[in-house]
This record gives sequence, structure tokens and C-alpha cells, in this order.
Amino acid sequence: MTVLSRSLGDARWSERAAILAVFLQLGLFAGAWAAALPAVKSGLALSDRAIGLALLTFAGGSLVSTLATGALSARVGTRRAIRIGVVATAITMVLPAFARSLLELALATASMGVAMGLLDVSMNGAAGALEERWGAPLMSSFHGAFSLGGLGGAALGGALAGADLGALGQLGVAGAVALTVGAAAAPFLGADAPASGAGGPALALPGRRLLGLGVVAAFCFMVEGAMGDWSAIYLDTVAGSGLALASAGYAGFSIAMAGVRFAGDGAVARLGARAVLVGGGLLAGAGLLLAVLVPVPLVAAVGFGLVGLGLGNVAPVAFSAAARTGSVPAAGVAPVATVGYAGFLLGPPVIGFLSGAAGLRAALACLVVATAVVAAVGYGAAEGRRSRT
Repeated sequence: MTVLSRSLGDARWSERAAILAVFLQLGLFAGAWAAALPAVKSGLALSDRAIGLALLTFAGGSLVSTLATGALSARVGTRRAIRIGVVATAITMVLPAFARSLLELALATASMGVAMGLLDVSMNGAAGALEERWGAPLMSSFHGAFSLGGLGGAALGGALAGADLGALGQLGVAGAVALTVGAAAAPFLGADAPASGAGGPALALPGRRLLGLGVVAAFCFMVEGAMGDWSAIYLDTVAGSGLALASAGYAGFSIAMAGVRFAGDGAVARLGARAVLVGGGLLAGAGLLLAVLVPVPLVAAVGFGLVGLGLGNVAPVAFSAAARTGSVPAAGVAPVATVGYAGFLLGPPVIGFLSGAAGLRAALACLVVATAVVAAVGYGAAEGRRSRT
């Protein structure tokens, strides 16, 4: 019995490490792609508007994929979907480097979005299933691995850009690294339960039980997207930091988010999901208010860091709760991810529109409403303190 228990425990730890590696791989994918965008844009001599169109097809592919992946996972198994996604993300990452026109680039980025959505939903489903079997919160640490992967992918992409390898060199090397990480993890993911073959509908739209979690994820991602696209511009044009220090706000946001995620599992275990969502929304709102009320570079950067601290564990908690509601975990995650990523897409253009009408300072102040929604809806959508039985 002792030997059997030890072997089961070892299997769970190896599975946990494998899922962490898959999250890390997807983060590498996202970070490396962001770093390679300037080379892709320059190589095709595209305008900002054209690149925006290509990014829109990326988002569209991802949304379609997140809608369908829950049903796919129910049919073929979550682990098999992960293995498909691991290979697909690594291969599609290289496709933009071969594009010779805007149309070809749009098709390539749409393929990337499909691959990313497939891997994202299936890996969150596997993480949620393991968390249930583990009997303790794990989801935040998985998302922390994604954040680290994003930072690592951006650093790798920046180093490759400095070596003047071009888009093909940057994306090819990054794709090879991502594939190596994912392939090393794949054998340790464990086996799926036998598939029933039913799988449910091809597209999984959110039901009433999941809608609240989707709203929480959407408003969280709306703020995240706005931080990514507008925090540096705010520091430069409103706070007067200058270009050299403009990235400090997003760096503080990203580092704070990654750090708090590795502490998030303990916070959920001690305080419960509801407290994490409510407290996180309120802290993020306070950070935004600090940044817009005191437009001084250092103060604003600290405010953006508080936003990262507050929101870091919101998506992990929402996905963890969603994974417990579907016929298979990925089926619960899929609709919440779909609604959530719709918020991510809407955030940056909404801020742009508001900024044009009332100024960037007022536009970012409006995001306090989004953090308030996270806190208010999160109170009702999440369970209270996690049971220790």
C-alpha cells in the first residue's frame, strides 16, 4: 500500500510539472510573438493599421477555437487536445515569417490564434482536473508559469532581434524552444479517461452558471489588455517619464502579476476564492486611482504594479471554478475563456476611443469601473472559503 501510494503521488507530481511546462510553453509562444512583431511589420512594410488587422484575425481564430475546444476535449480527451495544441502552437508560430502579403499574414495569424485557443483551454482544463484530485488550490501557480514564460519569450525574442536574425530566425528559434519544452512535458501529462464520444455541441456558449465567471474574466482581461497597450503611453505622454522609462509601468504590472500568482494558491487556500476576487478587484481599482490621480512616473508605475497584484489571481480563480462545472474540465473552461478573451480584445480599443474623447487620464480612470465589476460579480460567482474536507 505504501509503495502504491508513493507511486500515485509521484505520478501526480510529474503530471503537475508537465502541466506547468505546458503553461510555460504557451507563455513563451506569446512573449516571443510579441517580440517578433516589429520584424514581421518591417519585413512586409506594413502600416500600423495593417498590423492591427492581422492581430484581429489572431484574436478571431483564438475566439473560435476557445468556443470549440471544450467539445473537442470531451470527444478526444483533454491530454490529447493538449498534445495537439503543443505541436500546433510551435508550428504556427513560424508561419508569419513566410508571409509575403497582408492576406498571407492574416491567414498565418489566424492559424496561430486557433492553436493558442486550443492549447489554452485544454491546459486550463487539465490544470483544473488535477487541482480537484490534488485537493488544494493549484491554478495560480500554473498561470504564474505562463507569466514567466511570457517574460522569457519576450527576453529570448529581444535577444534574437539584437542578433539581426530577421523574423524567420526569431520565430524559428523560439518555435523550436517552445516545441522542445512542450514535447518534453507531453509524456508525463497522464492518460485521459475513455472518451464517451458524445462530447456535446460543437460550440459551447456560456450558460447561466458560468456567465458570472465569464464576466469576471472579461473585465479582468479588459484591464490587462489596457495595461499592455496603454500603460507605457500614459507614462510617457501624461506622466512625462520619457521614452526610456515608459515601459516601467508595464514591467511593474507584469512582474507583480507573475509574483503574486506563485503566492496565489496559498491565498486561495487560506482566504477562499471569493475573498481573492473581491480583494483583488478592490486593490486593482486602488492602483488605477493612484496612477491617474498622481500622474508622476514613479507613483504611476507603483499604481500599475498594484493593478498586477490585484488582478494576478483573478483569472486563475475564475478558470478553476469553471473547470469544476463542465462535463469535462475543459468544457467548463471554454465558455469562460471565450467571454474573458472578448474582454481582452475590447479593452485597448475602448480605451483608445475614450482617450480620443476625454483624454487618456480619464480613459484609464474609467477602468476603475471594470475592477469594481470584478469585485462585485466575483462575490456572487465564486464560492466562499474552500472546504478542507
